[in-house]
This record gives sequence, C-alpha cells and structure tokens, in this order.
Amino acid sequence: MREIDTNAALIVIDVQKGFEDAFWGRRDNPDAEKNIAALIRAWRAAERPVVLVQHATQRTLDEQGQLWLAFDDSVRAVLSKGKIE
Repeated sequence: MREIDTNAALIVIDVQKGFEDAFWGRRDNPDAEKNIAALIRAWRAAERPVVLVQHATQRTLDEQGQLWLAFDDSVRAVLSKGKIE
C-alpha cells in the first residue's frame, strides 16, 4: 500500500444534521459519522489539514434554518477539540 503524502488533506463533505432528515431515505452506512470522527482524530494527530465542506442553498436555509448546517454531533464533538479553519 502506498503511503499518504504528508501534505495530504482530509476533505469532509456534507456531514451535517440536515441530511438526517427522513427526506433523504434510509442510510446505507449508519456508522459513517463515527468513522469520519475517527478519521478526523487521526488526521489531526498526524498534524495534517482537515477541510470541512457544508452543503447549503438559500432554499434549504429558508426552509430548514441554521440547524440544516449544524455538523453531526459525533463530528462536532471532535471538531470542538481543535482549531477549525
């Protein structure tokens, strides 16, 4: 297996409460957030950059409000233990 470059960033996309809505249907990976949180911890321990991307549209903000953008609880707990950029 090839080693990951030391300057590689972890890009975390759309791990937010808005996607917990029943509208999105049944989850195919119920442990995703727990696994993502573990990856974030490992990446930070290696002092590598973590990039967070949130899905937002004016429509979702108008209909759902700021809760839509809130990070999932398991990921938010890991993020609160370090600097968010």
